[in-house]
Amino acid sequence: MRNLLPLTSLVKSPGFRVSPLHWLNQRERLQQRFWRYWVIATFGFPIAASLGVSLLGLDLSFPDCQFQATFGFPAPSCGLTRSFLALVRGDLPTALQYHLLGPFFFAFFVTMVATALTELLWRRSLMAVYAVLVHYKGILTLLVVALGYYGVRLWALLANPALPLGLDQMGWWQFMLEGARAL
Repeated sequence: MRNLLPLTSLVKSPGFRVSPLHWLNQRERLQQRFWRYWVIATFGFPIAASLGVSLLGLDLSFPDCQFQATFGFPAPSCGLTRSFLALVRGDLPTALQYHLLGPFFFAFFVTMVATALTELLWRRSLMAVYAVLVHYKGILTLLVVALGYYGVRLWALLANPALPLGLDQMGWWQFMLEGARAL
């Protein structure tokens, strides 16, 4: 049987709020708080670094891509950092050119950090938000789209293809080629 805090001590404590967390023991509460801090640190760091570099003019030297150094071709996430930096500057077309999914990931990161901060401040679980954000069908769809996009970028970068029927002169393909060459 779990060692639960007596409900009477919670009701008598100042600032008592009815939430799912009041049934948890002290250890489970600390674990939940730890995960909220982990979410803030993990998803907040790219946002903070982007803000610091773009708005404050900080000179953070990002290391070379170890994936590209090892395998000789860019990683699936190549361009995300530059996309985040362009987003913070307000340059959406450049952000999309660096990585088409950059704005989506940036919005996802901001939502995760905001949700974790809200949970810590309100002392309530917002599991419904996480359920929407981390739904397995959404993750699977995003994975398929990201891998498809990565495949097209690699093909555009390494093969320098010419599309049939003059499609390679279309603006969207030129946009994709410029982004692939920026890797």
